[in-house]
Amino acid sequence: MRSILIASVLATLALTAHAGDDDGQHHRDRHVPKVFDAQGREVGPLESDAGQNGVYIEINGAITFVPIGRVGTAERGSATQFQWGSDRPILIGTVAYPSSDCSGTPVLIYSFGSATQVLLYTSGPRPSIAVRQGADVTVYIASDADSGPVNVQSARGNPNPSECTRFVATITAWTVGSSYVITQHHPEPLTIHY
Repeated sequence: MRSILIASVLATLALTAHAGDDDGQHHRDRHVPKVFDAQGREVGPLESDAGQNGVYIEINGAITFVPIGRVGTAERGSATQFQWGSDRPILIGTVAYPSSDCSGTPVLIYSFGSATQVLLYTSGPRPSIAVRQGADVTVYIASDADSGPVNVQSARGNPNPSECTRFVATITAWTVGSSYVITQHHPEPLTIHY
């Protein structure tokens, strides 16, 4: 009799604890800040990767992290509006090209070689980088191949790639497997709320 009573008390406690876990999970989901585009559509939950704020998005079958930064200039920043792309200074977010005039498809830099091992912003499950050109932001996503040595001849800094710089080097990088103009699907400015 005593063992039946103990077993029923333990079963009741286990069911109560399990029900509380589900309720807590639903409660936490309601209070996760989310990123919304200019049309009010939810892009996804606000996440952090490698010290950057942004969202994880599935693009052409690859899950990647796309950073966001505040809308603004060097003198003034918005308190509530965000845009696609890193707001980190150069070198992080540098975009390198095999061409001499920053044209064509870029490569995704992993490092500048074994001597320096400067790791640049390529994070997430699949490395990618967001490149702004005018009002359009294109996300370049790495192919599923490993990084390797690549000859580059020019580079632009991100988030304001107005200037093409001669940059001749052999670097470790990923080749681009696909690209996605994210501003066509999720226009700016972006906002963050529940």
